[in-house]
Amino acid sequence: MEDAAWPDGQWPLPEKYQPGWTWPEGPGERHWARYDFTMSSYKPHFWAGRRWDDVRDAAHPELRAALDTYLIALVWEGPDGDVRHDGPVFPGDPWDPEPLVVCRPADLPAVAAAWERAAPLLDTLRAPYTKHAKDPHGWIRDFDQFAALVQEWSVPVEEAARRGWGLVGLR
Repeated sequence: MEDAAWPDGQWPLPEKYQPGWTWPEGPGERHWARYDFTMSSYKPHFWAGRRWDDVRDAAHPELRAALDTYLIALVWEGPDGDVRHDGPVFPGDPWDPEPLVVCRPADLPAVAAAWERAAPLLDTLRAPYTKHAKDPHGWIRDFDQFAALVQEWSVPVEEAARRGWGLVGLR
C-alpha cells in the first residue's frame, strides 16, 4: 500500500508537502486515490480523538451520537478506549503498516451519514469544548482546530463513500 501511495519510495518532504488529493494515472489505477491532510502528522488525528473523550459528555445528544459513529471509524478509540485503529490490514501479513484507519466499503456509507447529521450541529460544541477540552499546548489546541480536522475527514469519507471504496489511513 505504501508503494502505491508513495511510488517513488519517499514520503513527501515538508517543503514539498501538498495537502489534498493525488489521483493516480494509468490503466487499473482508478480504484484508489491518496488524500493528504492539511496537518501531515498522525498526532493531530490521535489528539482529536482524545479531545472528543474530554468533551463528548457535554455535547448535544444528537451530535454525540453522530460524532461517536463518525469518529470511532476514523480517529477515536471509543468511550472505553478499546477500539484499535492499528494493526495488520491483512491477517497473517508479516509486514504491518500500522494503519490509522481501516474502514470497509460496506461501513463507509454509515460513517458519511453520521457526518451529515453531525455537520450542522458541530458549532454547538464550541462552548463545551472551550470548557472541557481546550489545551493551549497540544496538537489540537482549541475548538477551531478540532472542527477543522473533523471537517477535513469528511473530504475522503464522502468521496470514498460516493465511489463505493473503503479507507485505509497510513501514518
